[in-house]
Amino acid sequence: MPYNILIWNARGVANKSTQSTIKYLIKTHRISVLAIIEPLIKPKPDVFSRMFGLQYKGANENGQIWIFAENGTEMDEWDSSEQVLHARFLTDGLPAPFFLSVVYGKCSREARLPLWEKLRALAVKCESLPWMVGGDFNIFTSEDERQGASLRKSRTREMSDFVNAISDCQLMDLGADGAKFTWARGDTFERLDRALIGEGWLDMFASTRVTNLPRVMSDHGPLLIQCQLPGPHIRPPFRFQNMWTRHHSFLKEVEKSWIEATGAQGMVNLHLKLGRVKKCLKWWNKNVFGNIFERVKKADMEAQEALKRFEQDQSPCNRTEMNRTAAELVLRLKMEEDYWKQKAAIRWSVEGERNTKFFQGWVKQKRAKSRIHSIEEEGQVISEDGDLRASAVNFFQSLLSSDIEHLQEPKLDILSSLPTDFNLEALERTPTIEEVKRVVLILMLIVLQGLMGFLRFSTKLAGT
Repeated sequence: MPYNILIWNARGVANKSTQSTIKYLIKTHRISVLAIIEPLIKPKPDVFSRMFGLQYKGANENGQIWIFAENGTEMDEWDSSEQVLHARFLTDGLPAPFFLSVVYGKCSREARLPLWEKLRALAVKCESLPWMVGGDFNIFTSEDERQGASLRKSRTREMSDFVNAISDCQLMDLGADGAKFTWARGDTFERLDRALIGEGWLDMFASTRVTNLPRVMSDHGPLLIQCQLPGPHIRPPFRFQNMWTRHHSFLKEVEKSWIEATGAQGMVNLHLKLGRVKKCLKWWNKNVFGNIFERVKKADMEAQEALKRFEQDQSPCNRTEMNRTAAELVLRLKMEEDYWKQKAAIRWSVEGERNTKFFQGWVKQKRAKSRIHSIEEEGQVISEDGDLRASAVNFFQSLLSSDIEHLQEPKLDILSSLPTDFNLEALERTPTIEEVKRVVLILMLIVLQGLMGFLRFSTKLAGT
């Protein structure tokens, strides 16, 4: 189910053309929440509610930010200031309330300092909750977000203030589709408008897509934020888990499955063995290894109970049990860290960052930024999840099938650029089995990072 938000510095809403543009955007994109910045007139709740088909909910203390919402939406926990209008939104169409802070930043660095402090205060209230901050910040985060005459003026300190505020509030910028810049005047272009989300937002919405719409009737372009609730659960494909290698029975289970003869040779033999080990590990993971999160909770409870028994009776038996349960808890916690570290695709960590919350944050950011919202196929744009999956399947089925066009002869002109002392005859030499094995393993380690441990142990057992 989509939930769409529109935020626009319209530079005045008294103009009939601007009003028509807003109505068109609301209808076309099925907007649930509308935020207008710089309306330049006093609010007329009844007039504009009828005009836009959304209920006027309120304005900030200087009237520079208005918020409208669809019927059935309740808003409370208001926090109004000169540069921010913040509230909690409740609607029957969503499983939980969310928080939205609409921003209209001042034009000078000193005047924006209270804005950054206000956002830091709101971040404390909204910690771990679904929270979005969006609007016209009147500043950008890097030199890449402006071009033209404005480059002559250094704004390093202003950018630093903004970046520090984003970091302190633990907000994430998902980027945006559409135009690179959201504001233009003459030959100056800047990205002044954006939407930022907190970690809790990713727990509520499966995807969030930000689009910079074309600039019409204003020097600012509207921000379209399309939020998608989670759909039906899709069974994930098999993936080797590095945490398995810490289990005492893992190697024995893999070896038992690997050494059994297949009756085949060469790559067919390897393929059959890999498939058999995969099937074996799926059963072993479900019936022996178990759910890592449940195992951690169980180990924690057992460690606490053993500690209590030892405090009541400091016998050698109780001491041994206390040490055993403590070691088991440490092992399970390391397994959980391995799980999140692999899921986040992080190959490094330093002291102070070795905790599951750190890795969970990376996982959420990676998932949010890597999501494909739309693709173009045969001149048509596909955006529905089911159509995207079907398109990907069809593409690879066509690519890997035998029904392909005749391959063109390779261009060998590149050989003339090789050094004169290069042995060209070596290019025609049949590679050895060891060379093929080494190249295949290198490619698989690079491309299939999730199978790193699997390949390592498969190679180790290949000689048995």
